[in-house]
Amino acid sequence: MLEAQPQDKTAVIENGQAVTYRELLELSEEKKKWILEESESYTTELLQQEEKKVIKKQLYFIKENTIIQELAAFLACQGGNLVPVILSDSMTEEEIQELRKVTVPQNAVMGVLTSGTTGKCRILFRTYESWAGYFPYQNEIFSMDKDTVLFAQGSLSFTGNMNLYMALFSVGGTVVSTKEFKPRRWFSFIEEHQVNYIYLIPAKMLALSRVVKEPCRKVKHFVTGSQSFGVREAVRVKKCFPKMSILLYYGSSEAGYITYLSEREMSEDISLVGRPFPQVEVKIQNGMFYVDTDYGMIGMERPLCMGDLGSVDEKGYFYFEGRQDDLLSVNGRKCSAYRIEQQIREKLGIDEVMVSVCRDGDREYLAAYYERRPKELSVPQMKEVLRNSLSQQEIPKRFIRIEKLPRTDSGKLIRRQSILQSKIGYN
Repeated sequence: MLEAQPQDKTAVIENGQAVTYRELLELSEEKKKWILEESESYTTELLQQEEKKVIKKQLYFIKENTIIQELAAFLACQGGNLVPVILSDSMTEEEIQELRKVTVPQNAVMGVLTSGTTGKCRILFRTYESWAGYFPYQNEIFSMDKDTVLFAQGSLSFTGNMNLYMALFSVGGTVVSTKEFKPRRWFSFIEEHQVNYIYLIPAKMLALSRVVKEPCRKVKHFVTGSQSFGVREAVRVKKCFPKMSILLYYGSSEAGYITYLSEREMSEDISLVGRPFPQVEVKIQNGMFYVDTDYGMIGMERPLCMGDLGSVDEKGYFYFEGRQDDLLSVNGRKCSAYRIEQQIREKLGIDEVMVSVCRDGDREYLAAYYERRPKELSVPQMKEVLRNSLSQQEIPKRFIRIEKLPRTDSGKLIRRQSILQSKIGYN
């Protein structure tokens, strides 16, 4: 796929270092020699399959310091018996060893990690057709072509990044990237390299918008996951990028892209996630999303239920209403962390917040941890603002401002209790 692109065109610019499509392929060939030498220690196991012997597929874990090296290693594994999985920078050796126990499907060309925000990371596998076969559909929906210069931040262990990189490479576009979390530097890259497209999760896009002093009119498109981005956030980022159209999507690691929403379809209801992507069938049963697609992970049940709660209106628009594991039990009564956090964002103007169950003796209560808000309110004032939209049991008893909420490399909030206890320090 990459060999079919203009070889002298720039494929990736990372922290100012540019590599062409030809140079990226050359780097992957160099990496392949090193990987083959290293993989001699792997046991080459032959499997009997339909009266012929085939080499058993094996995992190859990638942990590199740069995005360009991640790409080179990923491409170097293609065409052989090694199935690449790009690891998060924060993964421990114990977690990696646990992943080595996974059996690799013979038709897999890549493995991707689930986010691990609420539990242990899992590896999901894709065939080439289930992944690259969808690139033409998503490129059309996202308006990406050979003239696209995309800015994206973070490791390729984040599948959203890897997917957009490869889809854009399939039409000969360019990616401007960095692993650094430095919004001011991001904006300098955007201006320096004539970026016309941005892909960031909502929290990172809002962080970028806070450092833009003068409107930037060169950026024409912005795409992001939609579960925490609404009209209020759109107004804020459009002040910085007035010529930019916004497209929101909702998806999952297992099923890929599910629904999308254009800027003109957005409403005050932040749970609105739009209509299904082409070739994707979506329905709501028993208050949950069910998705059927040819472009999902290997071994996916059809239709797939990921445990996401939702509804659909009479016009065919879908609404995301949280996940089953967002439900919290407070003194035996259930409440939705997703709904509470959305109301806190909307009513109090807080960008990033996480609610959790804490204990005071035998009694449980809700605490809200947040990073910043645009104006200072006392805790009684915050509770009073929330009384019109939350029940008494849903209103957090404590509001605690902290320096940084725990996140994955992709920027998603980590909700695992052990991580919260160590990072935040609640009882």
